[in-house]
Amino acid sequence: MICLSESNSILEYDMNLSLVTNISYPKRLEANDLCAIDANNYLLSSNIGIFCYNTTNKELYKINNDKIKDSSCLRVSRNNNIYISSGSILYDCSHVVDNGILSEIKIHNTFNIGSAIKTFELEDNERIWIGTVNDGVMVYPSDGNSEYQMKLLDYKRISEISFLDNSYCISTFDGGIHFYSFKNEIFKKVDFKGFKFYQVAAYGDGLLAKNNKSLYLYDFRQNKISEFVSVISKELQNNVKSFYVDSLDRLWILTKENRLYSYDKNAKLKEYKDVKLLLLKDDSPQIFYSDPMGNIWLGYIDNLYRISFTSDHEIDEVESIHLDSCGISKIRAMYWDSRTSSMFVGTDVQGMYQLYIDRQKPIKDIKIEHYMFDKGDEHSLSSNFVSSIIRDKSGILWFGTEQGGLCRAIEEDGQRMKFISYSEEDGLSNNVVKSLLCDKSGNLWIATNIGLNIYRNDSGSFHVYRTSDGLPFDDFWYASFMLNDGTLVFSKFEGFCYFNPDLLPKKEDLPQLHIRSFNVLSDKILPNEKYNDRIIIDSRLSDNDVLNLKYNENSISFDIDALYSKVATDHFIRYKLEPLNDEWIQIPAKDQKLSFNGLKPDNYRLSLSASNSFDEWTKPISIGINIAPPFSRSAIAYVIYVLLAILFISIIVYNLMRVQRLKYELREEAIQKKSLELLNIEKQRFFSNISHELKTPLTLILAPITVLSERFSLDIDVKEKLAIIKRQAKKMLNLIELSHELQLNERNMLKVKPCMFSFNKFLKDITEDFMFMAKYDNKDFVVNYPNKNVNVYADYSMIEQMLNNLLTNSFKHTVQRDKVGIDISYHDQLLTIKVYDTGDGISEKDLPYIFDRFYQASNQGLKNIGGTGIGLAFTKRLIELHSGNIGVESKLGEGSTFTVNLPIIQNVTEADVIDETNEQEGETDLYVGDWDIKSIEIDSKYLRFLVYLVEDNTEMRSFLTEIIGQFFTLKSFANGKECLDGMNKEWPDIIVSDVMMPEMDGNELCNVIKSDLKTSHIPVILLTACNTVDDKIKGLQSGADAYIPKPFYPKHVLTRICTLLDNRAKLWERFQSGVPLNIAANENEVSAKDNEFICALYAKFNEYVDDECVDMELLAKEIGVNRSLFFQKVKALTNDSPFELLKNYRLQRAAELLVKEEYNVKEVCMMTGFKSRTHFSRLFKEKYGVAPSKYKESVVNRI
Repeated sequence: MICLSESNSILEYDMNLSLVTNISYPKRLEANDLCAIDANNYLLSSNIGIFCYNTTNKELYKINNDKIKDSSCLRVSRNNNIYISSGSILYDCSHVVDNGILSEIKIHNTFNIGSAIKTFELEDNERIWIGTVNDGVMVYPSDGNSEYQMKLLDYKRISEISFLDNSYCISTFDGGIHFYSFKNEIFKKVDFKGFKFYQVAAYGDGLLAKNNKSLYLYDFRQNKISEFVSVISKELQNNVKSFYVDSLDRLWILTKENRLYSYDKNAKLKEYKDVKLLLLKDDSPQIFYSDPMGNIWLGYIDNLYRISFTSDHEIDEVESIHLDSCGISKIRAMYWDSRTSSMFVGTDVQGMYQLYIDRQKPIKDIKIEHYMFDKGDEHSLSSNFVSSIIRDKSGILWFGTEQGGLCRAIEEDGQRMKFISYSEEDGLSNNVVKSLLCDKSGNLWIATNIGLNIYRNDSGSFHVYRTSDGLPFDDFWYASFMLNDGTLVFSKFEGFCYFNPDLLPKKEDLPQLHIRSFNVLSDKILPNEKYNDRIIIDSRLSDNDVLNLKYNENSISFDIDALYSKVATDHFIRYKLEPLNDEWIQIPAKDQKLSFNGLKPDNYRLSLSASNSFDEWTKPISIGINIAPPFSRSAIAYVIYVLLAILFISIIVYNLMRVQRLKYELREEAIQKKSLELLNIEKQRFFSNISHELKTPLTLILAPITVLSERFSLDIDVKEKLAIIKRQAKKMLNLIELSHELQLNERNMLKVKPCMFSFNKFLKDITEDFMFMAKYDNKDFVVNYPNKNVNVYADYSMIEQMLNNLLTNSFKHTVQRDKVGIDISYHDQLLTIKVYDTGDGISEKDLPYIFDRFYQASNQGLKNIGGTGIGLAFTKRLIELHSGNIGVESKLGEGSTFTVNLPIIQNVTEADVIDETNEQEGETDLYVGDWDIKSIEIDSKYLRFLVYLVEDNTEMRSFLTEIIGQFFTLKSFANGKECLDGMNKEWPDIIVSDVMMPEMDGNELCNVIKSDLKTSHIPVILLTACNTVDDKIKGLQSGADAYIPKPFYPKHVLTRICTLLDNRAKLWERFQSGVPLNIAANENEVSAKDNEFICALYAKFNEYVDDECVDMELLAKEIGVNRSLFFQKVKALTNDSPFELLKNYRLQRAAELLVKEEYNVKEVCMMTGFKSRTHFSRLFKEKYGVAPSKYKESVVNRI
């Protein structure tokens, strides 16, 4: 055995594989190939020529040859010819052996391949398979023919060609390994060898072809092409424009002069002479076709002709469809469909037409359906270029298109066809379909410009044949035929191939599939190699069932190997990564890398399977991939999360419960607050009602006391008793006022109303009653006045209330022979008042709380004394409002001393001091003033005014009736509802009403009166015991013209009534003055409702000023009141009737026109609505003292 080693030597071994010889060759020699010539001589190809090694003499020597300078490969054929490659040339040589030594090589033949030869192999002395450096494989005949028979793997770099089991194994540099069979070839090729044929048709057992000179016939049995020999003359053959072979194997010929011939093998050549043929166009038809009725169809660029024949085979009719009229142009295919009795016509750009043939109708009148590609319709044709049409044996109609692949027709009775398209995505090798054929088994063959496809109806799948499967070429043309024996013929522009589909293999070995390598983040993982400080693969990858990865190693890829016995262009690999993929994902077998990026932590399983070209799949292989979660997603972390969640939820629940509890407490507090507010409101309402109920009888008590005091002024004893009654009534009145002040204090609305007064006089007045009380109770009451008169600036009533509370408290907590006293001292502006007693005293534990509201001392000595606990608290509040303070010193059983400091002293003269006592009494005391009704003087003119008195208290109503009834016309009512009922009969001039009454109170009554346009002009005076600011505001908001608190001064009431009536009289004068615009409506003159009424009235006067016959009833309706109320309202507001008011308005308007405008008297008379100029002049002179014609002159003279 002879071997070439990598150490630049030739090694010879014996049968026991023992080294016999080791011969080194020159270092510059690069051995490429070694081949045995005989038992003793071995040829060596190298970069410096051909060498021979002789096993007898153990020598290596060079064979000299001038042409072969270097060699890449050499082979010895069965007839001992030597083939040597050098560059792009293959040499066919013989050799000479002398005495067992090879001495010479002789070149007999040379093949110039045109591309550098890498390797080659001999095929049983018939063909030479040559592998090139970059131009694939070329197959040459061994007889020296310069034309190669077949070319494979274009532009591929070939590494090696080997013989293997009746096939060649071709190894490529970057295209894998390819297997080709060279025994019993199925696909056969015919080259036209320089002939350029324009038309081909099946004819008998051969093919008939036409070039620009003549007709040629290819005989499949003899495998040769020759000129067509028949009764058809050479001249006629050279004049052929187009021909067609029909289903009866009859040859039809159309000459350049549009002569039509038919040739039947069993008959003579027949010429059809008819002038109608002259109608045909001069150019060559695109399509030459015949239908089962014997008609000939000729398709041109823009015309379609049908030639029909008579029963004796003569031309009957030549009909045409002008294709421009129906849009048919550039016909590519025609097909007669006997099932629908229609002719299908495929075009280049206009889609497909279906012509429904009716023998009874001329061709121009037949029905035509047109089908085109519609982007918005998924069931339309897939392309407008229809290249081939056929109906297979199962009855399915197929359409081949260029750029749109294959279309299958869906036919429904009475409906237009719909289409299902098949493209490269469905397994078709290419979308450019050139022709369609149906074999005897019913399979559909689709020729494209890249490969030949078979569509098997039973499986619904495509199988692709390419040059790697033995096809001589895979770029097909439009012509295709099926011969009588079932042979399929597909054309190419320079030739055609043919084959019997029954001889094609029905099975194919499944590929060997395995995972070659595994990568993490583009890093290749090798067995037993550490990655991230650990070993992922501990043995071969195929032996690992699971790959365990970390969470940050989630971008992985696999390199897949699928070994096929042929080129894997129509083979596939499918995979699924569960649970990420539930369905298989299919990819081409050439895509041998699977990548998965960003996988989430989980347990995956990758399954793989590979298919052969018959859509058979290998048993899936699989491998597990476990990506561990980060610690944040580990089991321990989830336990922590659960605990934290429980804690978090607990905190939330706790806080929610706390919030709910707080909300509940706030709600309870709000309810309590609201209850207190309601209680306060009820309390205020109670105090208001009590005040009203008390002030009314006090008013009726104090009035007679005043009268009695004057009547019994000479009786000292009676006078003193009446004075006691008066003082106690005054005290009751003060208690009522105190209750109001307490309410104001609770709402922080208590305001100081300071004034200047003499404190000495004030102290004397306030202690007068306590002197009487001390004398009566046998107590010692001492008042130490200041040594000079002290003037203070303070709230008189508050200081009075403060001292009353302190003195009353001292008198309550003393007994007979105890002492109560007041000491007054001052310094600068500070007035110090000390109130002391020798009574019970206060315990030390109670002393800090005595100024708190509602606090009462727990130990009252030997007796219980009543009280509310608010007196001292209120006293402290009054002192603080004057920026003062109060303190107390006390011992239980020894007495108490209260010290008050007030910064209220003012250094002023006596002239600046006001006798506040008289002012206070004047405001609140009923007994001050002249209560003798006879002393009140009121003008008798007021007797004509009607006053409505509304008072629910009978005695008060009787008292007021006595007072008011002497000076006014009076009607009295017990409540507001009775008053409103009375107003429905007669309107008063003024209303005097109490506030608090049953059924309807005074505020409601006032609101009803003032909100009604008819009665809004009537003044309303409210009398009430509720004399707080809020009560007064409420009364005024209801529209009251005056608000008089109880107890009241009778003269005050009478004077207020007279004032309001006088204001109403002034309002009359204002309205009568002829100045209706911009009325200054204030509270004392006219209400907003009255102002609105007067403005509306004068607006209507202005609208109808030139109307001689104004309808007052219509005018009243336009204003919004009825006629009677209209007249009453105008009379009440202006003291004139509407007619008088309109007359005055017209006269005033006439005066304005005479002065400001250039109008004569007649024009002004007409413009102001007077019927008679004489009547107008008389009225004008009565009002203005001059005639209308001289009015302007008089005005100018006055100016």
